[in-house]
Amino acid sequence: MDERSNKIAFLLLGNNLTIPYSECISILESNKIPFTDVEKFDQVLVLRAPLDACKVVVRQAGMVRRSCILIAESLNTPRAILQVINDLDIHGLLRRQRSFAVRVKGIKEYAKGINQGSLEKEVGTLMKGKSSHVPVELKNPSILFYIIITNDKALICLNVAEAEEKGFTDRRPGNRSFFHPTSMHPRLARAMVNLSGARPNSKFLDPFSGSGGILIEAGVIGCNTIGMDIDPKMVIGSKKNLRQFGLSLASVCVGDARCIPLREVDSIATDPPYGRSSSTKGEETPTLVEEFLGGVTSLLKTGSKLCLSVPSSINLNALMSKNLRIVEAHSARVHRSLTRRIAIFERT
Repeated sequence: MDERSNKIAFLLLGNNLTIPYSECISILESNKIPFTDVEKFDQVLVLRAPLDACKVVVRQAGMVRRSCILIAESLNTPRAILQVINDLDIHGLLRRQRSFAVRVKGIKEYAKGINQGSLEKEVGTLMKGKSSHVPVELKNPSILFYIIITNDKALICLNVAEAEEKGFTDRRPGNRSFFHPTSMHPRLARAMVNLSGARPNSKFLDPFSGSGGILIEAGVIGCNTIGMDIDPKMVIGSKKNLRQFGLSLASVCVGDARCIPLREVDSIATDPPYGRSSSTKGEETPTLVEEFLGGVTSLLKTGSKLCLSVPSSINLNALMSKNLRIVEAHSARVHRSLTRRIAIFERT
């Protein structure tokens, strides 16, 4: 198969309607992986890209469950799925495999009325009939056929990479050495890092680093991280958390985000303090954010990005300047009384 012609499907988390799609695309762009023919389905992003994109995106993303090669599509009925699979070269796909298995994943209500377990057995039996020398192995197959039912389609795929859940669970705020109630979930923190255009070995800054949640996620993907916070207690706490996960503590210090003593960074992602559990040292959040943005542009090269989390009550358009433009914005619900706006600014 021509590497450039792979059609790839990314199965996304369903906890946000827009961020997972943008995160995938940002990872591809920051790693300079070419892609075309983007299609968006409910919790699935399909595009053409080199096969390496599968592992790069799954390894770096916070809101991607798995990546697959898309080999066929059908209507989302068992009869249509079985017909399409019957027309595939199953023997060719299984010729060099030791074993195989089939999984059916129904997204939301799109698989309503379909017995997914029965469909898995029917598909497996059909495939076995076409390549009898390859046994079914449910626990650890050498190749996994993954059928995703979403919208009006069934996407018939070969699994390539699956995201690891344990790390995100281990890094949740309640499992860290130093806990602070305002720290965001590590998946959202990771997505913000990726939306900023960060990539392994790049210089990444969080100027309101707090308890270190965003720094941790940037460090895990291999960024050279720099963190600042105006509160010495938060700096001490964030260093405890970074140490817990074996990450560098050298570039975390006490400092004011409105006066950053650096010349240049590759990307910035940050969550300025707000809400009853945070301290803004007497400064109103809108003023603090405006003053920070006014001084930070000198750190970024043209085309570099800054990902900023603010309360939905803040007018994002008022934060734009001649040197920063908003390229996209997303909503992320925290709880009943707080929704974050995740804005991505580009240095012009």
